[in-house]
Amino acid sequence: MEKKNKKIVLKNTKESPSDFKVLIIITCGVLILFAIMYNIANHRPIAHIVTQGTNVSNSPVEVPEMVPVVSANMNAIDEEIRLIDLEIAKNPTAGLYFNKGVAYLNSFRYQDCIDTFTKSLEMDSSNSYAYLNRAYCLSSLSKYQEALNDLNKGLEINPNDYLLKERKIQVEESLK
Repeated sequence: MEKKNKKIVLKNTKESPSDFKVLIIITCGVLILFAIMYNIANHRPIAHIVTQGTNVSNSPVEVPEMVPVVSANMNAIDEEIRLIDLEIAKNPTAGLYFNKGVAYLNSFRYQDCIDTFTKSLEMDSSNSYAYLNRAYCLSSLSKYQEALNDLNKGLEINPNDYLLKERKIQVEESLK
């Protein structure tokens, strides 16, 4: 049996570069998806998943207690917050307040985190992860009923989100 060597030849047309760009964009999207799945599988805290999305695998993965990662250099987090504040002063957006809330979460400043996620939600009440992160901070301060309320609001927005469901179970256990 003869094997024919096939060569892939990129046509020299106007459409080829845009096709190549689409391929690169798809590849980047797949890599980002794998990075998110890796973080979930390796029990990375939710604070590191800044973009919205859900756990697409319906496999029963135990969600760990969410523990913020403390930077060896707290000054780096303070600098990040300062830079976000400069951007907020120019053009306040829900996303900037969300990112600032994540920075507070990583530095265990739960009340500041709650206040900042509240500002984010006032600007965009459709961010289920803002509710999730605020619920984590509330439960860390033993405000379980308020945390449960936030988780229910997050589930109204994103009813199939595995992280919201699992966190709700944990908070309900704390209320017993």
